[in-house]
Amino acid sequence: MKKIAFMLALVFAAISAVGSESAVTWAQAQREYQRIVIASDLHYPSKIMGQQKAELRQEKMDNKLQAAADISSWPDVDLVAFLGDMVPKTGSVQECKEAKLLTDKIKKPQTFVAGNHEFYYQDDLGSKHKLYKGTPESRQAKLEYFKQAFATPDLYYSKKMNGYRLIFLSANDIYGKYAVTLNSQELRWLKGTLQLHKQEPTIIFCHAPLENTMQVKKSKRNSAGRFVQPAAELKNILMANPQIMLWVSGHTHTAPTNENFAAPWNCYENKIWNIYNPTWDGKQVWTNSLYLYPDKIMVKTYDHKQKKFLEQFTRSYAAPHYTAKLAA
Repeated sequence: MKKIAFMLALVFAAISAVGSESAVTWAQAQREYQRIVIASDLHYPSKIMGQQKAELRQEKMDNKLQAAADISSWPDVDLVAFLGDMVPKTGSVQECKEAKLLTDKIKKPQTFVAGNHEFYYQDDLGSKHKLYKGTPESRQAKLEYFKQAFATPDLYYSKKMNGYRLIFLSANDIYGKYAVTLNSQELRWLKGTLQLHKQEPTIIFCHAPLENTMQVKKSKRNSAGRFVQPAAELKNILMANPQIMLWVSGHTHTAPTNENFAAPWNCYENKIWNIYNPTWDGKQVWTNSLYLYPDKIMVKTYDHKQKKFLEQFTRSYAAPHYTAKLAA
């Protein structure tokens, strides 16, 4: 009798498990939107170094771990897009391994692109902890290790989500004068991919923002290192593709407390909205989420310290070429 009862218990447990999984799948299918959380400039453990700042360094690490736990707890996250600079400074093997300790704690599907700190600099910081430009050979080696460490198929790629074309671009020019530069092969691939998917509303994810989408001091207004390069060639490609809605970037560490975070001048050539994202290595952590509805994209900003969305930064962008039959 006990054996029969035990077997029945196993059967009911199995049925419950299947039912629970089906309920989750059903709930996802009922959602009109799909959600992408943006995680940029994690700089884990921290860019802060030295024993005299150990307490502040630990505080920043704790903030990042809490943000990772928050994102993992959200049931409607379909993708976490890491926009580069996951590592603190040089992109060494050790730094990549440390950064993975944080990204692995986020139990959601993930995509990665390389920022300047993943490949652009030498490993040796010197006695003053200064960054020095690496050689083309060292940069190439670091890019190869980046792909391996973060299990990303390539440095640039695309995918489709809820009717939208998502394009992911990495800083990857090993000869580049500027830290965030797309090489010629990546630009050709971008041009071809956009032409191939002309009818799909498109979001581009890249470490650095588009030029002239933020207000800076006059002395720094033309600082090419602040924006993705090569600016002129990229502009020609972008202007030929009106399906592009958003350019989602990090690099500038732009927080909600900054006037450039969500401003009218974030619109590139009156066509493409640049969505700025904060660093996780500041006084606290904020994250943006993109909600992809069939007819629009909603951007919402979450304050991981106050545990709430900052409704004053909620924005909505209508999707071009929308039809109710856009394939998921």
